[in-house]
Amino acid sequence: MASDWQTVRVFISSTFRDMHSERYWLVKRVFPALRERLEPHRIHLVDIDLQWGITDEQANNDQVVDQIKDCRPFFLGLLGGRYGWFPPDYAQ
Repeated sequence: MASDWQTVRVFISSTFRDMHSERYWLVKRVFPALRERLEPHRIHLVDIDLQWGITDEQANNDQVVDQIKDCRPFFLGLLGGRYGWFPPDYAQ
């Protein structure tokens, strides 16, 4: 008897500009490898990454908060030394 698939959702949160490389590594390398390992166990991994932004409608209707709640307990917060701020002389 085949068992049903389970879905696991992981919410990724960080400042976008100073953690771009880390987010890219997770989305392009880590999560695909993890999906491959979970597949034999019939677990589907979904990463939720809002780095492209949200609409005003989504923000006003608590859709972002709902996304975070749906991912519980898998919330991945990336913090860096420049969390939320770039020095004026930082070359981008």
